[in-house]
Amino acid sequence: MSLKPYMTNRSLIALVVGLALLLGAGTAIAQINTGTIYGDVTDDQGLPIPGVTVTITSPSLMGQQVHVTSGTGAYRGAQLPPGTYTVTMALSGFQTINNQEVELRAGRSIAVNATLSAASVEEVITVTGESPLVDVKNVQTMRTLDSELLENIPLGRNYSDLIVSIPGVVDSEYSFTPAQTVHGSSPRDNLFNIDGASLNDTTVGYISTELPIDMIEEVQVTTGGINAEYGMAQGGVFNFVTKSGGNEFHGTANTFYQGESTESDNMTPELSAQIPEGTSVVKNQEVGGTFGGPIARDKFWFFGNLRRLEVEQQEPFLPGQPFETTQTHSFVKLSGQLGGATSINGSLTTRRQGKYPGNVTGFSNADHPETWNDFKRSQNFFLFNATHLLNESTIIEAKASRVFKHFSHVYPNNPDFKVGWTDVGTGESFGGLTGGVGDTLARDMGQLHLTVTHYRETGNSTHDFKAGLYAEQSPFIRQYSYPNGEDVQQQLKNGVPYRVNLLVYPIHKQGTMMDRFAFFVQDQWTIGDNLTLNLGVRFTQTEGWFQQQSAGGGRWYPKDTLEETRDALNWDSVSPRFGLVWALGEEQRTSIKASYGRYYKPMLNQDMNYLRPRIGGSETFDWNDLNNDLVFQDGEQGIKRSSSRGATNTNQVDPNLKVPHNNSFHFALEHQITDDFMISAAAIVKKDGDIHETIDIGRPFSGYQEVGVTNPIDGSPISIYVLKPEYIGVGRIRYLTNPDIEGWGPLKRDYRALELVAQRRWRDGWQFSAAVNITSAKGNIGNSYGSTWGAHAVYDSPNSLVNSYGPLDLDAPLQIKLQGTYTLPFDIIASAYYLGLSGFPIKPPQNFPSDPNLGAYTLRYFKSEVPQMQVEGYVDVSGMQRGSERADFLNKIDVRLEKKFQLGGGKSLGIMADVFNLTNVARVTAVQSLRYDLKSRFLIPAKLQPPRIVRLGVRFEF
Repeated sequence: MSLKPYMTNRSLIALVVGLALLLGAGTAIAQINTGTIYGDVTDDQGLPIPGVTVTITSPSLMGQQVHVTSGTGAYRGAQLPPGTYTVTMALSGFQTINNQEVELRAGRSIAVNATLSAASVEEVITVTGESPLVDVKNVQTMRTLDSELLENIPLGRNYSDLIVSIPGVVDSEYSFTPAQTVHGSSPRDNLFNIDGASLNDTTVGYISTELPIDMIEEVQVTTGGINAEYGMAQGGVFNFVTKSGGNEFHGTANTFYQGESTESDNMTPELSAQIPEGTSVVKNQEVGGTFGGPIARDKFWFFGNLRRLEVEQQEPFLPGQPFETTQTHSFVKLSGQLGGATSINGSLTTRRQGKYPGNVTGFSNADHPETWNDFKRSQNFFLFNATHLLNESTIIEAKASRVFKHFSHVYPNNPDFKVGWTDVGTGESFGGLTGGVGDTLARDMGQLHLTVTHYRETGNSTHDFKAGLYAEQSPFIRQYSYPNGEDVQQQLKNGVPYRVNLLVYPIHKQGTMMDRFAFFVQDQWTIGDNLTLNLGVRFTQTEGWFQQQSAGGGRWYPKDTLEETRDALNWDSVSPRFGLVWALGEEQRTSIKASYGRYYKPMLNQDMNYLRPRIGGSETFDWNDLNNDLVFQDGEQGIKRSSSRGATNTNQVDPNLKVPHNNSFHFALEHQITDDFMISAAAIVKKDGDIHETIDIGRPFSGYQEVGVTNPIDGSPISIYVLKPEYIGVGRIRYLTNPDIEGWGPLKRDYRALELVAQRRWRDGWQFSAAVNITSAKGNIGNSYGSTWGAHAVYDSPNSLVNSYGPLDLDAPLQIKLQGTYTLPFDIIASAYYLGLSGFPIKPPQNFPSDPNLGAYTLRYFKSEVPQMQVEGYVDVSGMQRGSERADFLNKIDVRLEKKFQLGGGKSLGIMADVFNLTNVARVTAVQSLRYDLKSRFLIPAKLQPPRIVRLGVRFEF
């Protein structure tokens, strides 16, 4: 990634200041991909013993770590990959203590202490290590799914199925790709890492690619108290720690299948009266495997994973045509140890996906195969990491990564690229192409990380310092074309020719660019034996700008070019983070945690879309269909209604724009009851501030008049707002600001939750976890994917605020998650997972049609129906108060039975059966949208929960 050509003065200043702080800081918080084992060695009188040799070994660790206790008897082993460890303490004249089966998870700091007794002869005491369940150093609410859980819990073979089993994490039910909400956050507000390197799609905010489970060693999920190391996270941080090779060759081969032959039917008579069929998994077949081992023992290791997935799923709103998805994933990782102080690793993660139909998400074109496309995605993620131990206390780490993400579309049912129609009266698109085709997207990201960590003892306290510098460049590039020069969009109104858009095509290049620089400093300061303060601050500077762009040269208009535009949008933020942990009792099995953090919304490429220099565009005319053939020909243009051709973009940014942020407070009590069982209770309060949106200064709220009309849903009166006659011909001028219009107030989102968790780790053949979340999320602007990209006209007119306050789109007041595993006779492993979840509110109208729940109760009033309406052709408002209708409560039980056969020589064969939706619940998860004929289509189901289905699997391990 070359940053130099694009650096502005502001970027250079941020980089220089960040480097100065980085190099000047003594800086080691537990690493996100690795963990730390620390402890004290004392004699029988409790006095510290200096000079004890502490040797740390594990099959997961290349070589071994050897440390010597300090004058206070303390030792510390950092940068340890997750795994099972042996910690040996030895000193001449004393017993040797051998601590075995010490379980270390990524991101954790665990204490392994020892008391050595004097011994005249060599004596070795072996102790089975019991890793503490309560972290008394780290204020973060961090939960880990380790490899044992990943293999045994009865969840789908998708990364999203794993992380939504974590307390506070809920699937947002976004139709385009899996996306999650964490404690009321938007699906755009999470940070996704592979081995500590970001994998976010910086155009839209969700994860850039899906991940196969078999490449994952652990999933580390942070849902509260997020420290200053992390930016781009108002919700949660998901870190996927990948598997590595080892000193022994090992691998797996597996296959899984589910389909119509293993599926039940959950259609009820009531549902059958509304929709022709339910949701059905026609086919879900997976084949894959892993292989890893040594290239040179304790020097170089390799690991690889390959996965092929074929899925066909039938949805009610698209009867007769299943959604067909094919995916091929691959992962390759190399790890090396260069001497005793330097380690390196590099990996490549790839995904190739095809989805057909790829552009059907709801009613609008579901009945028209000629409009469907075959959507292709190609994604590659490269990562290189190097770590160098300067000494016992100081570590330098550098990461470089690059994401390449490209989309393309083909139209198998319309090879001649015939132009179709959009009907503004019904919301349907049909007959052929209704937008640009042949477009390719580049949503890439290059990033560099540099961190320095340092551990320091000062009297009766210790400091784990960490400082880091981050640089990123993320382009978004789109190219459009209209094959055969058919650069026109044809609009009907209830079947009658209405208007045409003549497009400035082709668009040769249309894109945005982001440069992001950040640095952070944080300290984990332990005072005495009980109190630890987590202190940090993060500074981020982001510039959004536009590359050279061109459009035109097609049938209607000549080619036009705009040069590079810098400083389109600039965001600076300073994020303080503060937390404390108070450990109670000598054994420190109880901790009280409290934290505050300010988390800023990251700039996304999508935030700049409305500011893009006007290149391309269109002109809109009345359509006089002279020969009544419903096909536009040159000469049938009527009155010009609008033009954006070659015009300067009038959209503006408030010079005093504040970056949207979230103030988050977490309070928690954690208690380890036994060696294997713990409970916790947490209270979470989050409040969004300075939410930004566009207002229309060309058509201000003062330019609207209130008009009383009838609500067709229940016959009650409702107010709509129409522009006054003096605004005829006045165009929109959108202004990005933090809106607070008198009489309407600012935009609001507030979240509160109580989280109760009980957990029993795997021991003696069984484990169990339970979580209950009681939450409230309210506001007047949604928190779903379609509500949170910052400039989609939520505040453009008073109509968008009608009935707008209430439960947020992703509000789930009750969340229950139960999961357990038990070893039955004959070594049969039984697992079960229960999810109880309040249904999300049906969402009000919004300008983001890719979500099938949006617009479910839109009221559309046409000019012909409202005499006062002289400017607009129609007005849309919400016919019901936000949150008036909800999807049904979700009760879902999944179970698994697996029998493993030991084949000798370290080989085994597992045969398993998963049953999803054991009770065969029929639950509506989405309703049809954009149906303006409310009498016949109001709240008609669009998607159902899939019925009970059995998945069969075979897994061979060697």
